[in-house]
Amino acid sequence: IISLHSFIYLFNEDETINSVITNCTFSKNILGIIQVDMQGTLSFVDCTFENYNTDHLLVLEYISSSGTEDGTIYNNCIFQRHRYESAIFISNSCNTNHSFINCIIQDNIISSGNSGSSLYALNNDFNDKSEFTISIEGCIFQNNIGVGEGGWISISSNNLGFLKDSQFINNSVI
Repeated sequence: IISLHSFIYLFNEDETINSVITNCTFSKNILGIIQVDMQGTLSFVDCTFENYNTDHLLVLEYISSSGTEDGTIYNNCIFQRHRYESAIFISNSCNTNHSFINCIIQDNIISSGNSGSSLYALNNDFNDKSEFTISIEGCIFQNNIGVGEGGWISISSNNLGFLKDSQFINNSVI
C-alpha cells in the first residue's frame, strides 16, 4: 500500500494478530483517510464517525484487513452528520471485504452529485467479478437525504455480500 496523508496508519504483516479499535470518536476531521494494511482482522467497535470537513467519513478502499472472509468489521458503530459526498465510500480499487453489524447510519445529507448519501459502493465493470463485498446486518439507516442513484445507499449488485435484518427509516432523495 502506498502511504497517503492519513490521520491513522496501521500496518501489520502477521495474520495471527487481530486489532480492535474500541469506543473512539472521529469527529470534525479535515483528513478523511484511515489507512490500514493488515493481514489479520481489524474491527471497529462502538466507534462514532461524524461531521468531517472532507469528502467522506470513511473511504474503505484504503482499509485492507484480510484476516477473515468478513474483512474489516464495523460493529455497533455510528456514521452521522456528514454533509459532503457519501458518508461511507468504496470504489472498485478496493480488494478486501467490509462488514457492518448493528451500525447506525443517520443524518447524512448530500445535495449534489450522483451517489448515495450514506453508503456508496462502486464497481465500474459489472461483468467482472468484484474484488470486495459489503455485508450489512442489523443496521439502521435513518434520516439520510441523497441525490441520484440510490439516494441514500448505492451498491453495485456484485458488491453486495448480504443485506439482512436492517431498518430503513425516513430516508429521502431530492
